Amino acid sequence: MLKFLRKKSILFSSLIAMMIMFVIAILIVNPGIDGGDGASILALQLAFDKQVGIKIIEQWGPAGHAFYNRWAFTDSIYAVCYSLFFASLLALLGFRANKVVTRGSAIPPFIALTAGILDCVENFMEYLFVQNPIDFSADLFFFHSIITVCKWAAIMTAVLIVFILALKTLIKASAPVQKAR
Repeated sequence: MLKFLRKKSILFSSLIAMMIMFVIAILIVNPGIDGGDGASILALQLAFDKQVGIKIIEQWGPAGHAFYNRWAFTDSIYAVCYSLFFASLLALLGFRANKVVTRGSAIPPFIALTAGILDCVENFMEYLFVQNPIDFSADLFFFHSIITVCKWAAIMTAVLIVFILALKTLIKASAPVQKAR
């Protein structure tokens, strides 16, 4: 898996796909759902309380609800793109920083892929909630928000590891090379 993720073609294609999906999600889909800046999507993810979630989706109105039903799948495509990009970047940076592959080498890319999986689970639960908010379990809605927090924690952890590995790579590259005597 790490060998596949370290391919530059995977890194660059997933970067391009991630950027395209980011633009679609942030500039088209999210504002189209709530008729504003799209912030209600994040508010729904982090609502924790089912009644708050119901109020959020009621504010979307019928047009926003229909728009959500038509375009909700794009968030899962975005999750696959960003998780693949970060997993690829982490695999590549980890190899460059350490020059050896160990069992621990798979952990950072796994964290990035886990973020994408959690995002897809979150999206599925949101979709079910939006379809029938009254009958959706309050406990399951709370769990949905916990999954969101875990997703964001995994994303932030992956980004932090990217910075650490990039810094480690830069330090190694700028260190003077000692010549053999």
